[in-house]
Amino acid sequence: MGIQSFHNRVTELSTAHILLILKAIKHAYGAHFKKLLSQKQTNTMIEQTEMIITKWHYTPHAIPVENEETVENITTLEVMRKRAPTKKGIACRLSCCFTIKDITILEFAGEDSYVIDLEDVIDRAELLVMIGNSFTKFNDHFDFRKLGTLVQGRSISPINETMMDLDPVLSLLQ
Repeated sequence: MGIQSFHNRVTELSTAHILLILKAIKHAYGAHFKKLLSQKQTNTMIEQTEMIITKWHYTPHAIPVENEETVENITTLEVMRKRAPTKKGIACRLSCCFTIKDITILEFAGEDSYVIDLEDVIDRAELLVMIGNSFTKFNDHFDFRKLGTLVQGRSISPINETMMDLDPVLSLLQ
């Protein structure tokens, strides 16, 4: 394909298509670059798994939504310890629930994990980066799936880092 032909094909793409392509590139390579950056800064080897979507239960609302402000969502994070003879780690489960007047319209959940060498020590800052990376991947999946749904114009509520008690999670990584 010549450059002019490629240019003609690109200009035919809508903005929405271009945004989807850019998000796919970010999703495919973003975690890899964040992992390399993390390794360079701390010399700690952390392997991050792919985000697996475990739940997407969408129930369209029976009546049209007059006011988008009535759509609410809550995002939660659960962390579980993982251990192997030569490795340690955590599994993160993020979930989000969208409601309208106590009626659930979307339940969305995803899981990923981090595997760390036993001798490596994870500090508070590194743990926040790990949680942030998980949330970014979770949000990217949501952005792809929300198209054509009632929540298309909505965003996931971010996790409030100031409300998190990280000490129990850090103790899981000892």
